[in-house]
Amino acid sequence: MHLVYQFCYWLVLKMSKSVCEMNLRRLRKVLFLRLTKVLSAILVTFVGLQELVHGEESEVISDDSMVLRELPNFDETNVVEVKSPASFFSKYRDRRPTHGLIFSFAQSKILMDNLTTEEGAEEYYYEDLFGDEPVALSEFHLGYKFNFTLGSLHFDVGYGVLEKVESFSGLNRTLEVRKPSIRMGYILDTLFDEPYVAPYAEAAAWKMNIKEANELDSVSYTTDFGFTFSAGLLFQLNWIDPNGAFEGRKNFGLQNTYLDLFITKQTAPVNPDDPDTSTDMAYGAGLRVEF
Repeated sequence: MHLVYQFCYWLVLKMSKSVCEMNLRRLRKVLFLRLTKVLSAILVTFVGLQELVHGEESEVISDDSMVLRELPNFDETNVVEVKSPASFFSKYRDRRPTHGLIFSFAQSKILMDNLTTEEGAEEYYYEDLFGDEPVALSEFHLGYKFNFTLGSLHFDVGYGVLEKVESFSGLNRTLEVRKPSIRMGYILDTLFDEPYVAPYAEAAAWKMNIKEANELDSVSYTTDFGFTFSAGLLFQLNWIDPNGAFEGRKNFGLQNTYLDLFITKQTAPVNPDDPDTSTDMAYGAGLRVEF
């Protein structure tokens, strides 16, 4: 009876060992297949990322890739397709869309020395009341940009602000100017693959809302249309922070940031009865961002 018991114990132990070995072999096979699939996916992803780093337009990894086919138990249904957004890495001349937005802030120093003011029976020139120092005119513009092979055109609306406080004549005087405008311009931003330097020319039409005040009186009026003509150079600033420029392009569509250096000249209003707001050639600087 004891021998029978030992034999049964041995038989059960042997069968359990065989079953465990079979399950272990099956488990190893399953794990190997799973590991192979994971490694295949990682390899394909790494190849795609390498193309992204070098700024190349990625290619879809084909099913008959020699590298993948050499892997044991390769399953073609697990091929990972990696496509890089080529527009993020291409040069500006190639990646830019046809339509865009442009925003600018600029400041120029102007002197409206032909502007006159009547006080009683007397007529005074600008320099008699406010001196002969140029005053800062700050302007904001937002508009539409159309890109084509030979450069770009933009059409925008703007608003300018000028304020001057002076006691040059013995009285405290204030000059306030508000300058809504519409503007169009041409930018030659395809000279290079990237617009490191982009010359431009612009023309704007505006009306001025002018308020003059002193301690005793004030007067306000709006001029008829006048014009401003400008020319300048845009200097791309993306190189200062390439990673930041890339993130801005990827997340917000920010194509370029520019330093803007320009010359500008303002005409008198078309109505000869309006005060003469014309200026000589003036210089200015600002920033532009393009989306």
